[in-house]
Amino acid sequence: MSAKISLLSLLLMISVWHSVYSNHPNIVISPMLDSSMNLTKMLGGDDINRCFHQTTNQTNNDSLTNIDNVSRIMLDGAKFFAIRLFKTLNLFEPKQTSNGLIFSPASIWSTMIIAYLGSEGETEQELSNRLKLNQLSKSSVALAYRSIKWWKQMKTMQANSNKTNGSDSTLVSSANKLYIDNQIQLNNCFEQIFHDEIELKPFSTRPEQCVQEINGWVNDQTKGKINDLIVPGTITPMTKIMMVNAIYFKSFWAQQFDSSRTERQLFHVSNQEHLECNMMRLDSASVMFGLSDQLAVTAIELPYSNPDYSMVILLPDPSRSLDSLIRDLSLSKLQQLFDQMYDDEVMVMIPKFQAEQEFELAGALFSMGIKKLFDPRYANLALIFADNNGNHSNQSSTLSPNKIALDSVVHKSFIAVNEEGTEAAAATAMIFARSGRPAFPTEFIANRPFLYMIRDISTNMILFLGTVRRPSSPPPSSS
Repeated sequence: MSAKISLLSLLLMISVWHSVYSNHPNIVISPMLDSSMNLTKMLGGDDINRCFHQTTNQTNNDSLTNIDNVSRIMLDGAKFFAIRLFKTLNLFEPKQTSNGLIFSPASIWSTMIIAYLGSEGETEQELSNRLKLNQLSKSSVALAYRSIKWWKQMKTMQANSNKTNGSDSTLVSSANKLYIDNQIQLNNCFEQIFHDEIELKPFSTRPEQCVQEINGWVNDQTKGKINDLIVPGTITPMTKIMMVNAIYFKSFWAQQFDSSRTERQLFHVSNQEHLECNMMRLDSASVMFGLSDQLAVTAIELPYSNPDYSMVILLPDPSRSLDSLIRDLSLSKLQQLFDQMYDDEVMVMIPKFQAEQEFELAGALFSMGIKKLFDPRYANLALIFADNNGNHSNQSSTLSPNKIALDSVVHKSFIAVNEEGTEAAAATAMIFARSGRPAFPTEFIANRPFLYMIRDISTNMILFLGTVRRPSSPPPSSS
């Protein structure tokens, strides 16, 4: 019987509807750092280079430009991973009954990066291929990972500070936690790199206590919205590692929808199925707007009161199904659409909706080619574990009954979208318009299945990706 790793990836998104476009140019991952600072030391680069047997000169880790370049390559890989996983999950979705899909590619990607940094041999190569890290050294990936993490922490502190002083209502947090059985001896290097994310737990002796404590951490990270992510029996004495990622995001839109304008209207699920939903309306919203002949979609980008974040909605043309759009979606086509979008005054009608979904992602990841990590005969996570001297364990990739492999990947997410919120100041961007702009007034009426994503504009990271097939929300309360 093999030992187990469980990977838990949690997303909680609460989005409160407003809108007005505020442009935020793409910026580098570490824009506030002075290049004269010893960046390698601050991010733990000395430990990283020693652990991966590389020198600072080999990877040029002191170069701010190099870290930004590596981070951009990693984030491009994250977007590729997001779209690939989205397509895979959509294949598993029961279209006849589903209200829609909801998951956090950023959350899942983050935990897979940690697994990659702990892997060796064929397991490392497989993860490198699937995460698009082939052209990068492991030490540069580790350093860039810490740089991205540092940048997220700075943004979280800024957003939460703005919330406290009343200048913004956005609340955002992202955290990784590596729970490891306290009877396992960790590789000193791995422990130094991830020391602030590692917590030892008595999986072998008190598994139910561990369930309660980890659920408590999740509950705290999600402000009480998710109470029981891990069900009793998930942790057993065979559990050795549990990787947990929690993302919490709550924000208002920059321009409020008037709840008195919300009304019951038909949503056309298909030619044969129609249902009533609560449709919100904004007669003149300043948003980014775009058309794509390649994808046969109309798109808008609705910014939150914190202009670092926005929601992009892709509405397929009436002659195109949502599934055909997802099949044709690619990173290059999506980026081309973003490049062609321009600011416009748009009459927006979008349904209120809420959704909650839980996945076991092992099958989806396996079908994407991540296979050795799940196979106890071949999984090689030698860089996580130590020999008796605290050095890495030299765990080989050959057949072994005691190998530690990934057992399950649990991902749970929640989103609620409505009109509530406060108004905030908006900035205006000057963006080159594509030719063939539609005549004013432009309309965007999402009364049929659509795709949406919430992204971090500063890093262009897709935090959240989903579909609405059957908007689920209660009827509007009578006044």
